[in-house]
Amino acid sequence: MEATQLITIGELSKRTGVNIETIRYYERVGILPKPHRSAGGHRLYPEEYRRRLVLLRHKLRRERFCFFAAQQGQRERLATSSMMSCRRRVGIELGT
Repeated sequence: MEATQLITIGELSKRTGVNIETIRYYERVGILPKPHRSAGGHRLYPEEYRRRLVLLRHKLRRERFCFFAAQQGQRERLATSSMMSCRRRVGIELGT
């Protein structure tokens, strides 16, 4: 059986694209469990943390995208209704 390779917080940050302070924050608030520590007190992370952070980052981006898309959709509906009113006034049919 292969021993699990542990990586530092800096390496975890590089591999996931998640800022070091963000990783520490996720630990403080309980999103990530506390990692193992070296004899010198350095955080050491197994591969599972990398997978969790990549998944978490993906989910947060998707939620942020959905939030902004919803906001944009509201703006577009307002713009579309205004444009439809304008087009009706000048007799232009919408080709939908």
